[in-house]
Amino acid sequence: MGQTMNVAARMEQMAAPGSILISAGTLNLAEGYVQEKPLGASKVKGLERPLEVFEITGASKIRSRLRKARQMPLRATSLFDDLLRLRAFPKVA
Repeated sequence: MGQTMNVAARMEQMAAPGSILISAGTLNLAEGYVQEKPLGASKVKGLERPLEVFEITGASKIRSRLRKARQMPLRATSLFDDLLRLRAFPKVA
């Protein structure tokens, strides 16, 4: 939780008045629900590597996960990846 709070506090400090900045991790959760503008990598105090930063520029028209799933492009996975995921499940007798 410490790093999450640090990143959130730093995004708030870096944001201009009236703007919202988020990290790539937060964008992964909000993708499809917001419109964003990439600002590039920024050095963030307390982190070893620069962090990709995005500015929220607006809300999208998507309001549910179902609509989001219909409008987002499919992510291709290989059959091999699928088999590895299936093998990770416990065997049922």
